[in-house]
Amino acid sequence: MMVLQGKNLKQILTAITPILLFLLAWEALSYVHVLDPALFSRPSKILSTIYTMAFVDMVKIDIDLPLVTIITGDSLYVGTLILDIISSINRLVVSFVLASIVGILIGLIMGTNPFIFRFLNVILTTFLPIPGIAWAPIFLVWLGFGDSTLIAVGFIAALFPIIQNVSISTTSVDKKMVWASKSMGANDLSLFLHVLLPNSFPFLFTGFKLGLARAWRTIIAVELISSASAGLGVMIFTAREFLQPYKIYGGIFVLAILYFMIELLLRLLEKQTIEKWGMTDMGVFYE
Repeated sequence: MMVLQGKNLKQILTAITPILLFLLAWEALSYVHVLDPALFSRPSKILSTIYTMAFVDMVKIDIDLPLVTIITGDSLYVGTLILDIISSINRLVVSFVLASIVGILIGLIMGTNPFIFRFLNVILTTFLPIPGIAWAPIFLVWLGFGDSTLIAVGFIAALFPIIQNVSISTTSVDKKMVWASKSMGANDLSLFLHVLLPNSFPFLFTGFKLGLARAWRTIIAVELISSASAGLGVMIFTAREFLQPYKIYGGIFVLAILYFMIELLLRLLEKQTIEKWGMTDMGVFYE
């Protein structure tokens, strides 16, 4: 256990040391005005701003959750940054969950039906390279300004990578495994549940990571133009309007940290599922 703790500590220090050195150099260069503080805000100023927005500048949120209402009253007060984070994460979660459900279903259908695969693969190949933000004007016309548009563009951005990876995983199943399952009396449902679906898990996580990253970038970008009331994209855009570079850098910093945490959760889930089941082993890359 002590060896494991020492190893983990070494990995953490290895990861954060370059970041700390970069921030210290940035702070020093800004302090001596090699970097213009008006354009390159000091890291200390950025962190101070993040703290103020998260814990000092409070805003009231009207809520309908009974348990929270009993504890806090009719409304909940949170920092403006916390509200922006909650808004963006909420849009990401809703769009990603919907894209995952639809993407897995379509991908599995494509993988099990050659005709549908050939038909939909053309559509998939056509739409996959289109940036998610390119759909924003269309959904703004259809759905108007607000969360509906943001969720829709996030859904579209995440959908196609998930479909592609699931369909590829299903078509790449070893034919001998399928033949062996059928020779032992497996029906279509058993074949789907015990052969095709488990085989798709490694590719599915790849699709999740790609889809999640695309949805996150798209939602933040479209928040800049969708007139949303809150969100990290809104915060960055507003800071630009008021010439507050420290808030812009703070928003970018928070975006990076949040997605790192999301990626870490996916990594932990991957470790507890497909790695634990022996379907893949990424451990060699983390030694």
